[in-house]
Amino acid sequence: MGEEQIRYSKKPIYSTKSLALLLGVNETQLKKIAKNSNKYFQLIQKTKKDGSIRKCYSLKEPLNNIHEKIKTRITFNVYYPQYIQGAIKDRSNLTNAKLHERSKVIIQLDIKDFFPFIKFKQIYNLWRYFFNFSEEVSDLLTNLITLDGTLVPGAKISSDIANLIFWDKEHDLVKSLKKDNLIYSRFVDDINISSKNKISDKLKTNIIQQVHSMINSKELKLKNKKTKILNSNNQLLITGLVVNNKVKVSKEYVDSVYTAINDDQNINSINGKINYIKQTNPKKATHIEKIAKTR
Repeated sequence: MGEEQIRYSKKPIYSTKSLALLLGVNETQLKKIAKNSNKYFQLIQKTKKDGSIRKCYSLKEPLNNIHEKIKTRITFNVYYPQYIQGAIKDRSNLTNAKLHERSKVIIQLDIKDFFPFIKFKQIYNLWRYFFNFSEEVSDLLTNLITLDGTLVPGAKISSDIANLIFWDKEHDLVKSLKKDNLIYSRFVDDINISSKNKISDKLKTNIIQQVHSMINSKELKLKNKKTKILNSNNQLLITGLVVNNKVKVSKEYVDSVYTAINDDQNINSINGKINYIKQTNPKKATHIEKIAKTR
């Protein structure tokens, strides 16, 4: 895995007039929308598996279209190093897991309430100092993509901002970890650090401290209860895939497909699961496919 730094390949935007032109919106109208952006967000409440409520938002026009253009005309031009794996074209939970194949030790950390805890200041600084946009442009963009001063779960642009938020810290962390032959990846708010060899307790503590430092630099927190140190004498799971040896789906996942077939569940759902297995174990998928066709 390379050590390339995250970078933006286009020229900075210095005026709100240039920004409006890029987004295809009248400058006065763009400023008006930014000033009243809260009214374009519509709350959607979803129930999680544990019964708790997750808040996300859908966007009304014209802000929805503006977000789409910010994504396709600005953040699309960012190069992401391989250690950033979530919500990026041609990267997935599978490519993320493959980075950590044949691990002996994995340290897993989860960022707490990631999107809502990314605040106006961090987003403004991203536009201002990573993209090198002017103060006026940075302020306008931040107002367009935040709700009550925070990043918005469900908005198209939010995953890009989440991927970029550690732009000035993450690369240094990866370089530091690589000195100890450690592999780092982040899948949105899930951080995995792995080693092909056993590592000391002292190094494990140091790794966690380094990640804490990066997270705290953006006034974010980790879910301490979800911090795990896993060893290869147990099943090692990363983004739902087993990585002890070559990446594969878990036995539990395969068993769930057999159960779905026996229960005559929706065939499209079953085929989707079989295709997922096929990505890492074509032979097993073909076997299950034959069973499904006889039902």
